Amino acid sequence: MKIVKEIILWLLLLVFMFLGGTLILKIFDILLKLGYENIWYSGFRVGFAAWMGVIANEIYHYFKNKKK
Repeated sequence: MKIVKEIILWLLLLVFMFLGGTLILKIFDILLKLGYENIWYSGFRVGFAAWMGVIANEIYHYFKNKKK
């Protein structure tokens, strides 16, 4: 049951990273007049990259703590 909970939490984090990335890109698009054609796709890529960074950080700290 704990694994299912962790998977759901990681997927919710992905959704929030996606929405956050889209929101930030939309703000930059409005302020800087960047002219993105598909803001949702670009926001998803930014959010997905941030999510992968969070996962990489978790894996790094897991193995670092496991060594001790």
